[in-house]
Amino acid sequence: MSRHIDDQSSLETMATVTKVQAKGWWGIWSLSTQSRIKLEGLQPVSFDHKVTEDQSSYYIRGERDGAFLWATTAEVKTNKQVENEELAGTALSIVSELVPPVGMAVSIASLLDGGPKQPGHKLPLSEFDVIKEQLPTFLMRSSRTKPSKPIRVIDTESLEISSFSVKSRQQERLTIGGQTFECQVISLANSEGQLTYWLSEKEGQIHIIKEVGKDGDGPYTFQLVKYRSN
Repeated sequence: MSRHIDDQSSLETMATVTKVQAKGWWGIWSLSTQSRIKLEGLQPVSFDHKVTEDQSSYYIRGERDGAFLWATTAEVKTNKQVENEELAGTALSIVSELVPPVGMAVSIASLLDGGPKQPGHKLPLSEFDVIKEQLPTFLMRSSRTKPSKPIRVIDTESLEISSFSVKSRQQERLTIGGQTFECQVISLANSEGQLTYWLSEKEGQIHIIKEVGKDGDGPYTFQLVKYRSN
């Protein structure tokens, strides 16, 4: 993950690349996400995601407009799909020039402005407190005590809002790859599952050292393998 803060506008840009793969009796499942999010404080100004699940890809793009967040999705067509559906030559050029991991905003905007679209979504900013990507930072900056109200979190990829209650906070030291991290262990829960973060601050940034959760697909664990300082 990389972050950049514009000193003139105080806007922060966060770029991430995530890859997940699982093997089972069904074969191999893979999911990759390339994201670029512009933030003002903890609130989104705009976001662009390219999500690829196995052989299917789609884009999600959103922008803040007044008191609302507008979001649109569009599927990325393969060459064969484009031929079958007799789409315009513009779509072919988009398919052949898939965006690089960090510089994707222009390509996504072009696709969503000129490509096949799905209906847009209009989300009032008052309906959520923080985006999912900023939840660890929100938790670290918030009060050490349990919040009196659930935290409303929006997933900008699925465009769904979930509410989490903080169940516990504690301190724990983890050593990974020869490096020691002083972590805040924060456990969250809602009606759909539970989630625990091991969070640590290094070089002015909040890092997820470990994440353990349970969702509709069952339990999962993510853990930092190696930390590389700037």
